[in-house]
Amino acid sequence: DDRQDDEFLGRAKIQTSVVAERGYIEGYWVDLVDTESGKVQVTLSWLSVIDDSSTVKTAAKHAKPNDDSAKGLVHIYIDSCSGLFNQRDPTYKPSPMVRLISNHEKSQQSWPKYYTNDPIIEQGFVMLIRAPYTDEIKIDVIDTASKKDDVIGTCTIRIWSLIEQPGMEYTLQPWLLKGNSPDAKIVMSASLRGLLPPQCSPRKGQRPSEAGVKTTESFSAPTSGLSDLTYDDKVLPGRIRLLLHKAEELEKKDVGGKSDPYVVISYETQRAE
Repeated sequence: DDRQDDEFLGRAKIQTSVVAERGYIEGYWVDLVDTESGKVQVTLSWLSVIDDSSTVKTAAKHAKPNDDSAKGLVHIYIDSCSGLFNQRDPTYKPSPMVRLISNHEKSQQSWPKYYTNDPIIEQGFVMLIRAPYTDEIKIDVIDTASKKDDVIGTCTIRIWSLIEQPGMEYTLQPWLLKGNSPDAKIVMSASLRGLLPPQCSPRKGQRPSEAGVKTTESFSAPTSGLSDLTYDDKVLPGRIRLLLHKAEELEKKDVGGKSDPYVVISYETQRAE
């Protein structure tokens, strides 16, 4: 806006289990809440996961040039690290953090652990795979106590090697870290799952009204945001693809009577703008 800072224009919530029930929701308008006016149009599809390596291989084989759609997702669980010693100063205790870097997504990182050579991490991460033949995930253990975030050690998970493992999975095991600490290891597991396209995703035999989705052309929630939906704690394996079309009737925040809107999409600890 005119003052070069962000002003809130409204928010909307969509329950992921509703998308999982429907499989595909196209062009729905969702009313923004916590604001006087505004709505946003979205299309959502649910991509179910499958542990069949042929699904990933087929998707990779038939991918068209410049196809950036996800062919699968990788779940990586970081249990711990050990032997993070500095050979030049054996008494030094780093403040390690694990950073995961893929070919296509923003890097993800663990919470730092302070002043320890053997940090307990116990965090999981999910990353999308777009090119199974060439994608890899680089894992760096970084010392956050240093001014330049020095890399203590690193290792790499190559997706094609993961596909060839039984069940497309590396069980929890130690991996050697390449770096200045010769005995440094990271204990982690990794599993790959293929993604079925929306039209192949299994759906339950419910009518839209039974699944908690309105059958009119828009979701409407004038006060608290999709309050007519029944929220539950059921966790379904899969991925949601969200296409944001446009927004209308947003509040005028600038002096000139307009706004410069952008959208923040959040799911648990994940955030995208």
